[in-house]
Amino acid sequence: MTEALLTGVPMVMMPGWMDQRTNASLAEALWGVGVRADEGADGVVEAAELRRCIDLVMGDGAKGEMIRKRAEEWREKAAAAISDDGSSTKNMDAFLKGLL
Repeated sequence: MTEALLTGVPMVMMPGWMDQRTNASLAEALWGVGVRADEGADGVVEAAELRRCIDLVMGDGAKGEMIRKRAEEWREKAAAAISDDGSSTKNMDAFLKGLL
């Protein structure tokens, strides 16, 4: 997921277990960078559902356009955070200085 956010790639998510379910919920509902594929009654994502999700994310519809726009916005935020004067860089520098 981190790589997708860093590169601005919209996501079709099929979470398996542990933190994947939370991450998928955040990515879809809060961050708006993807869509979660629904599992069938047997817990398996069917081909038609996967196709629906891919078409939604990559298609010309308003939701797909919004997902792609939000993915690009997150790419820009991530790039700013890891730049020389970005928040991630500053936090890592402060952490390392605290160890010394």
